Amino acid sequence: MSVDNKNFLMAGDLLILDNEATNVILFNKDLLQDIGIPLPYDLAKEGKWTMDIFNSYIRGASRDLNGDGTMSIYDDQWGFVCFLDTFLAMFVSGGGSLAVKDENDIPYMNFTSPRNLTVIDKVMDLMYNKDDVFNVQGEISDWTRWSGAFYPAFEEGRALFQWARMRVVERYRGIESDFGILPMPKYDESQEIYLSFVNPFTGVLLGVPKNADNLERISIILEALSAESKYTLQPAYYDVALHRKYARDEESSEMLDIIFSTRIYDIGAVYSFGNAYLDFCNLAQRQTRDVISFYERRQGHMERGIDNVVEAFRGMD
Repeated sequence: MSVDNKNFLMAGDLLILDNEATNVILFNKDLLQDIGIPLPYDLAKEGKWTMDIFNSYIRGASRDLNGDGTMSIYDDQWGFVCFLDTFLAMFVSGGGSLAVKDENDIPYMNFTSPRNLTVIDKVMDLMYNKDDVFNVQGEISDWTRWSGAFYPAFEEGRALFQWARMRVVERYRGIESDFGILPMPKYDESQEIYLSFVNPFTGVLLGVPKNADNLERISIILEALSAESKYTLQPAYYDVALHRKYARDEESSEMLDIIFSTRIYDIGAVYSFGNAYLDFCNLAQRQTRDVISFYERRQGHMERGIDNVVEAFRGMD
């Protein structure tokens, strides 16, 4: 998150909103068992929960429940229900990134590197499957109707898998269907660890205005609040709320440990240089694979966005 070896924003034990912005995969255990597919917990624990495995679970899982010959998010069953944000979350979970930093801690756009293009291609294979994947934001243009399609699909037991931020798990605490929690999938088994993307839209961090008075006093208070929160807020959230109230089984609790120990920020998404985050996610709406042309058209805009951020950081000395 630093730029030019400076960092003015922090997470910490004083907050839980950064935890709640962490991306996960939810799955309906009852539907999986009805289909005859084993629960994927063992795969996840063995480091084998990959995009290819995930894709194999999704394919062929959709059902025309009302028999009208048309697949609808409101009445039928889907293999995977997601948002446009899922496109980047899946890309990052596979080891990709919109931007990285050079030896001087200056960001540069990176998502058209050969490795990243390979990851993007696999993510597109998964998310561009319209037979089994319903991208709510990609298919419904009226944002006021997104929640009326996204949440009921899982609450009513019509989504085998759903992308979500941890905040959403609280909403599902009382649903009848039994569900489990998984980390976002790896690119392949050779990837060393899972990577759990923190969504920049809802991930909140702390900063102190540069014109604030008595910075030493502010620092002491923030540190004291954070220290106390380590023993109050964090156990209440992590041990009580997540592990005991929201997780439905012991395996999901194990998955939470994996998820929260592998959280990752993409600096290109956090600062969205030249609107890079939204523009990249919108590729999934258009379902285009021409990433190189997309980058070439926006390269100058993104680079100017980086220059503006670097200049702003240098101006805060």
